[in-house]
Amino acid sequence: MNFIRLLIFIIYLSVIGCSTSSRKVDYPLHQILLYNLHLRKVYEEGHQSGSNLDCESLKDFYRNIDFRSLRGCLLNSSELQNSRVADYDLKREKAPFLEIIEDKNLSPSCLKQFLSQIPVPREIIFQTQEEGRLNCYHAQIKVFEDSLLGIPAFFSRVHLHIDLETSQIPRTDEDWVFLLGTWSITPFFEEKAGERVLFSNRLPSDICSQCIGEKNLFHEKDILPQLWP
Repeated sequence: MNFIRLLIFIIYLSVIGCSTSSRKVDYPLHQILLYNLHLRKVYEEGHQSGSNLDCESLKDFYRNIDFRSLRGCLLNSSELQNSRVADYDLKREKAPFLEIIEDKNLSPSCLKQFLSQIPVPREIIFQTQEEGRLNCYHAQIKVFEDSLLGIPAFFSRVHLHIDLETSQIPRTDEDWVFLLGTWSITPFFEEKAGERVLFSNRLPSDICSQCIGEKNLFHEKDILPQLWP
């Protein structure tokens, strides 16, 4: 049964890949549930996905970031007495990431030391209630590997501008995961007619459950967290 679900999911992603390349997407969304969002790991070609479709939570995704040192540095820094600015550019590699712009003198040194790069997922699976009922969706980010005949496709630059104050610094690892999640998912949104839109495709409930995990799913009767953004 797991093999059949996995085969269906691979076929489904192949169809999505073809449709996104021609911008034929089903659902332009504006808000998502970030609390149980999962992402698919990036592996070399030929890798066989596991029973959970190689999905992981944002907490696991950021496991290599030293939140304790980052938090301590920022809380003890005199740089944040007033608002400080940090600027990141998206690097569309096989495993994409946001990279801090070093020539910005205003960027807090703590971010340069402990958060010079912020990993960005290539594929996310999430829930939202935007269409009037709770559904599960899938979205991808374009990387330079997505090309035709080996010729890299052209993508617009994605720039992340962050205003950071001492009062905004998360005090727990969990809050840091949520904050970084908002930064990492921002490149998935596009500006269309003055709105920020996340182009996505709806996923079958059984595939969603397999990736996110049944215990992590929200249901219609649940009180939902606030949608983001």
